[in-house]
Amino acid sequence: MKLPISRMQLDLTDSTVLRNMGNQEARLKEDLDQTWEVLAEPIQTVMRRYGVPERYEKPKELTRGGAVNEESIREFIK
Repeated sequence: MKLPISRMQLDLTDSTVLRNMGNQEARLKEDLDQTWEVLAEPIQTVMRRYGVPERYEKPKELTRGGAVNEESIREFIK
């Protein structure tokens, strides 16, 4: 019951189940290549740090409705 459906889900139960899964770099890279939108939150954190206006709205626009990939993330950062 505690195992997530996706590796991108947060473990809000503070369970040791996810912490003990190990670090499989190849699998993590594969997951990232399929779900680039997970980078929206850390990008938002950096935007907040540097006082970028609309730091919540801009990443939201990026991740809603269209496909997010490496190219779109790089373009957004530029």
